[in-house]
Amino acid sequence: MRTFQSKLMLFLVLVTLFPVMIMGTYAYHTSVKTVRANAMQGMQAALEQIGHNVDFQMTLYKKYMDFMVASDELKKVLFGNDFDKTKVETRNAYQELDTIMNRLFFEEQLIGHVEFYRDHELLYSYSGTGGVSGSGIGSSAIYDRAMDQHGKVYMEKLPSADNSDGGYYVLGRRLYDNMDRHEDDSYSAGVFLFVRETNFSAIIRESNSYTRGAMTISTLDGMPLARTGELGIAQSELIANETLGNSAGPSVGQHSVSLGGESYMVGYYRLPQWNIQIVQVLPQSEVTGGIATIARSTYLLCALLLIVLLTASWVFARKFARPVKTMVHAMRQIQAGNFNIQVATNFDNEFAVMAGSFNFMAARLKEVVGRLVEEEKRRGDTEFQMLQYQINPHFLNNALGSIRLQALTRGESVLADMIHTLARIYQRTLGNGKRLIRLRTELANLKDYIKIQQMQYANALHVQFDVEDELLELYIPGLLMQPLVENAIFHGLNTAENNPTLRIGARREGEQLLLSVSDNGVGMTAARIREVLAEDANMADRLSKIGVRNVDQRIKLLYGEDYGIVLHSEEGAGTEAVIRLPAMEYEGRGLG
Repeated sequence: MRTFQSKLMLFLVLVTLFPVMIMGTYAYHTSVKTVRANAMQGMQAALEQIGHNVDFQMTLYKKYMDFMVASDELKKVLFGNDFDKTKVETRNAYQELDTIMNRLFFEEQLIGHVEFYRDHELLYSYSGTGGVSGSGIGSSAIYDRAMDQHGKVYMEKLPSADNSDGGYYVLGRRLYDNMDRHEDDSYSAGVFLFVRETNFSAIIRESNSYTRGAMTISTLDGMPLARTGELGIAQSELIANETLGNSAGPSVGQHSVSLGGESYMVGYYRLPQWNIQIVQVLPQSEVTGGIATIARSTYLLCALLLIVLLTASWVFARKFARPVKTMVHAMRQIQAGNFNIQVATNFDNEFAVMAGSFNFMAARLKEVVGRLVEEEKRRGDTEFQMLQYQINPHFLNNALGSIRLQALTRGESVLADMIHTLARIYQRTLGNGKRLIRLRTELANLKDYIKIQQMQYANALHVQFDVEDELLELYIPGLLMQPLVENAIFHGLNTAENNPTLRIGARREGEQLLLSVSDNGVGMTAARIREVLAEDANMADRLSKIGVRNVDQRIKLLYGEDYGIVLHSEEGAGTEAVIRLPAMEYEGRGLG
């Protein structure tokens, strides 16, 4: 089968290409003479037209140069100012120059950039349709050569920064101060006009219709200014320098030259008034036309045959690659967490078996992951409830101790008030099965608890609240601040000698809620802070640590490691506990 396919492909190639080759050869022999003659005439006409266009542009540039050199208004500004950029006069001079240049080059598309220099220093630059940033003409040899012309226009090529096509021509001319502000010739001043190379290369590019031909604009001594075409610039320069070195010949002409084993047709048009010549170099094989047509037809047919073969290969490859791409897509869906993906099994042979196995694996994986998620959720709920209820005995122990002391020292009315206050706390805390409560409820519990403690301290405990009303409706986990207040009273203010004060605050920072409890008690060391938040609290010190650590663990369990408690303390100056939570305006946020 493979041999038959090879023979069939060879037969099709011969049947298709052989008639085409015969017709191409016939076309070549019948048209070559006519094409050569027409090519020479067309080359000469194109060069003459290009010469007229170049002469028009050069005349236009000279007109602008003549105006700037002869303008007393322009030279008055240039020579009448020292262009000290710290002076207001310099800014006014720039504005005057802008007005003059805008008036001169209004709607002019051929001028790219103008620069004025004095003693190698740039005085002023004007950008028309785009200029040269930082040309550095003042420190280059171009400046000196232009000054040596003593009023004549000097022209030179300024290449682009990356040496690619698209540089500039620089037309330089010396300026003289007609107001006798400089009596000798010790200074130098000049104007430099920058013209895009594309202004000229566009002219020859439009006139060069040959694929392998090249056109160049150069000086009469062979320095290239612009070129177009696929022929290497080195070859174009070699031909131009070899055949056109004598600029005293006729201004229009054409001849042939051999280079590298190939014959070229060379046509030229000289503009001696501008020291410019336009040269076209064209391989003689290019103008035959028939050979190029045959070659292009052959390449096209070969390309079509190649496309057919590539298409057939693509069809077969696609047929076998489609199941693989489907499996890869499904695997990426599994990787992204989509366990509901199912692959169609309408493939041939082993691919159908692979698809069925994949579907079974995806279903099993979905089941296993679901069980793991459910178990993790139940474990988190259990751990949260354990931490939630762990704090209650601790709180009851201290609260009942305070009630007992008051019962021993006061009458029954005080005891009844304390019991009533404690009942309110239990009603809000133990009677609410929700994880989250409003900040308003938390502060109410806190005030009742502080009231009990103030009775114990004979109202010597001072409390200050700093909470904005708009924060009272935010949701927070219950029993967050009470353990911190309890810890501040029993361990921070218990030994305070004068004016024990407790400050409770709440503020919002962006999407976060910050709750703070601070005291002016004995404070803690950094080592003590780490010990309070440590997980390995011993039983002897358990009651002093469990409240703070319990709150921190509950917050991290609910919202992640970015939230929790931060303690700031200084021995003898007090302690501040800051709780960082997400600011939740509705109950369900963050608990999904």
